[in-house]
Amino acid sequence: LAGDYELSPSMDVAEIVALLAAGENSFRAVTILPGQRLDQVEAALVSSGFSASDVQAALNPANYSGHPALLNKPPAANLEGYIYPDTYNISPSTTVSELIELALDETAAVFTPDVVSSLQSQHGLGVHEAVILGSIVEREVANADDRSKVSQVFLKRLRENISLGSDPTSLYGALLAGLEPAVDVDTLYNTRLYPGLPPGPINNVSEASIQALVSPATTDYLFFVSGDDGTTHFSRTLAEHEALAAQYCIELCRSY
Repeated sequence: LAGDYELSPSMDVAEIVALLAAGENSFRAVTILPGQRLDQVEAALVSSGFSASDVQAALNPANYSGHPALLNKPPAANLEGYIYPDTYNISPSTTVSELIELALDETAAVFTPDVVSSLQSQHGLGVHEAVILGSIVEREVANADDRSKVSQVFLKRLRENISLGSDPTSLYGALLAGLEPAVDVDTLYNTRLYPGLPPGPINNVSEASIQALVSPATTDYLFFVSGDDGTTHFSRTLAEHEALAAQYCIELCRSY
């Protein structure tokens, strides 16, 4: 059967054939979903079979000092945003630290020299700033076309010193503060209250969201709202935005 098998040099041909015939694949898949916060990644790793104490210890960024993915991360920041979402096939001997290092390798691979240069030259974003903004894009929308448009909106707002107004950042800030999730909680993550980027990423980031920052849509939208049907509606003026929100975002907007 197709798959990965753990073989030993001491095994003879008959033992190897028997193992393959039985399909006893010793590798297991560990999945980190796109848009997961660091606490959700931690829970996923524990659910996959790693001990809670091992996971907590492995999430210490000091373990990965000098890793290429973390060279632009502020020293005091944790690994929020940097553990790449993917499915990792690991052997029984793989430690959780080794798995996290694999995820950091994937993040580093996203930030090629061309990507880093493009983010800086086009938008004045360093890698850490791109991870922050990319994490917001990741959380806001999943559709590829919408990602590029949402990136355009946020980049335009940053250029014009208009607050990002992202609800997910506000909800993340409330969560960090141990408060009920709400968009009006006054934390530095509330991008309705405070202009510019929030202090750090709010969840992990896929390559698609970083590429959306590298190649944003060529539109000139300033607003967007996610409708109850999952459709994202874009607009250029506040009046248009409020009309679209009133028409399409009833239940979802009420929950905020």
